[in-house]
Amino acid sequence: MKNTDYRLLLQHSPFGYAYHRLITDEAGKPADYIFLEINPAFENLTGLTAINTIGRPVTEVIPGIATGTVDWIAFHGEVALHGGVKEFEMYSEQLKRWYKGQVFSPEKHHFAVIFVDITTEVEKTAELENFFSVNLDLLCIADTSGRFLKVNKAWETILGYPVHEIQQMSFLDFVHPEDLQATIDILARLERQEDVCQFVNRYRCHDGSYRIIDWHSRPNGNLIYAAARDVTRQKLLESELTQSHERFRSLVDSSPFGMVLASRDGTVLFVNEECTRMLGYTREDIPNTDALWQHTHPKEEDRCLARRLWHAMDSNSASAPPCDFLLATKDGKKRDVEFRIKPIGSEMLVILNDVTERKRTAELLVQSEKMHSVGGLVAGVAHEINNPLGGILQGVQNIYRRLSPDMEANHQSAASAGCALDNIHAYLRLRKIDRMLEGIQECGQRAADIVTSMLSFSRKSETAFAPHALPTLAERAINLTRSDYDLKQNYDFRKVEIIRDYAPDLSPVECSATEIVQVLFNLVRNAAQAIAKQPDRNDIGRITIRLRQEGEWAIIIVKDNGPGMDNETRRRAFEPFFTTKPPGEGTGLGLPVSFLIISRNHNGEMFIETAPGQGTAFHIRLPVNHAAAMAGRLQNMEQAL
Repeated sequence: MKNTDYRLLLQHSPFGYAYHRLITDEAGKPADYIFLEINPAFENLTGLTAINTIGRPVTEVIPGIATGTVDWIAFHGEVALHGGVKEFEMYSEQLKRWYKGQVFSPEKHHFAVIFVDITTEVEKTAELENFFSVNLDLLCIADTSGRFLKVNKAWETILGYPVHEIQQMSFLDFVHPEDLQATIDILARLERQEDVCQFVNRYRCHDGSYRIIDWHSRPNGNLIYAAARDVTRQKLLESELTQSHERFRSLVDSSPFGMVLASRDGTVLFVNEECTRMLGYTREDIPNTDALWQHTHPKEEDRCLARRLWHAMDSNSASAPPCDFLLATKDGKKRDVEFRIKPIGSEMLVILNDVTERKRTAELLVQSEKMHSVGGLVAGVAHEINNPLGGILQGVQNIYRRLSPDMEANHQSAASAGCALDNIHAYLRLRKIDRMLEGIQECGQRAADIVTSMLSFSRKSETAFAPHALPTLAERAINLTRSDYDLKQNYDFRKVEIIRDYAPDLSPVECSATEIVQVLFNLVRNAAQAIAKQPDRNDIGRITIRLRQEGEWAIIIVKDNGPGMDNETRRRAFEPFFTTKPPGEGTGLGLPVSFLIISRNHNGEMFIETAPGQGTAFHIRLPVNHAAAMAGRLQNMEQAL
């Protein structure tokens, strides 16, 4: 049965139906309840109208109910808090009517009531008060052997057998075979003079079908007074309601979006599996929206914005436009999440869409396009510089050759000029010309190295690819860096602790070994240099190299516990010629060249995870099969666009 059928059934049901939400006091005890839904029969049976009832607390709808003889709030509140099913047959002093029915809780802090008005019956049968004290629909008197002595007309109506025929039979004759032993056990309890409530079995009708009967029985000597009720329809409704909840939960849990359902006062009612997978938080972690904002929004301004958005939606039936937030997960990571709030009746649905990968892919595309656009310009500039630079270096080299004492022609030329070559050397030293030449050669060589890097940056590598073990390449990079000591940078790599975290059984990766070693060398050296900038740190500098495999992708993470980067530095880290080092200590091409090696030469991905004071982690993804991964990666990038 569909939810629409269920609603239609309630609307046309002769039974009064109402659905409520419990309100508790500070001690967690029932204090009031709010009407959420009623059917037309409810209005007919109580005289209360939907327009004056829905959304209002019972203490306002029925004044004096909290001080009456019957504590309706406590009675229903027990079911809403602890579950189960309760039947009632009570008098409403305020409505001046007798009602009998059943209350059950489909979800905590909520309860539903199905009832009928029995005022007329109670008034007509007051002399049978003891018998009707357990009345539902089916009334009977039986002996302890199980033989019916007297039944009411409802038996004939529900089962289809004439009353006189039923009164000549044992009630065991009607019981479903699967319920027979349980019924015999209940009969034994009645023989021991034990009251039996809420015992349910199935009774056979005259047409061969079965009805579900809910029994309340009270023994008195050899007699059993029983009131039973046909709950077939209710059980079907409960089954449909349960199935509906299960379908809803299954649908929500299978959603690719994180979802948090909360009441308008901020109480979290439900957290789906995707939300827990995305952020790590369960419903126990975020009992209310304030806890949700506190856990997931590290910035106070974001928390304020989320609260304002929530309160705005609380007074508006329209969905809020999506907002992007950087949310903190339970394990301390950050995720870019598209966030929207949708009012649903008396509740609010928070929908979370993780767009971290989409944003990262877009950033990589922008960075890649930026690299390609700069590449042509770099190549032209490098070639233009390279020609005069070659003349400078060659001229310096020739000057050294003309002054070399090892060449006889130099001595002869000096003698022809009327002086010894040693005297020329002495003059050069006295006027410090020799140091000027050294400076020219050193600066020229440095410029040549920069030009070489620029050309490497602008050209597509033609290096042949072959399968290589990543742990071997990582060790090569570590060994290269161990011998690196830079007086200008004032750091010694040997004083940094290297942590190797290599997963076992990694597949060989098709790559250029030289280029991957170059990338790892750059990253590890940069990490060591960053750590060296913290001379007053108390702990030892650590660099972790983590190797993993996710399907057809090899994962390399180089993480340090250095000073980290601010957002602006992280954003510009891969820009050519951008550097945070002092003049003369960095070219600003190490990371851009590394980025191009990974993205352009190997069709991989490279991105940075960092924050000030929390170190820096470079993430690299390389296809295990270089050629096979290229087409798939291009397709994913097109879809992201």
